[in-house]
Amino acid sequence: MYTDYQYSRYQRVNPSGALSASVTASVVAVPGTPKMAVFIQRIAVAITTPATANLQFIDSTTSQSIFTAVGTPSIGAQEVDFGPEGLELTTGAGLVVLGTASGIAGSWHVEGYRRPAAGQALTLEEFKEA
Repeated sequence: MYTDYQYSRYQRVNPSGALSASVTASVVAVPGTPKMAVFIQRIAVAITTPATANLQFIDSTTSQSIFTAVGTPSIGAQEVDFGPEGLELTTGAGLVVLGTASGIAGSWHVEGYRRPAAGQALTLEEFKEA
């Protein structure tokens, strides 16, 4: 959806995954270097098997939930759109997907990008490693 914005300005971050009963915490988007920030533009979750569990997308530094997909009462799509500029995670933080052991089944997709955080400058070596 926002690929033009991602390609023209910054480094794309577009992880996807499948949901199953064994979903636990996993980091799905990383900033590249501690001076960079991840910007989340859109999160979509498609639930194929409902359950009483939730699926959370969390800032790894602050543990703040930025989106929670509810696993019940029905199947279908849930999404949040933060626009082309996106929601900035804490500098150096990754995006964590957290589910429960008795979780929902389906799939998820995140669209976003990473770039140097406000007030941060990268050396050439840091940029190459990112």
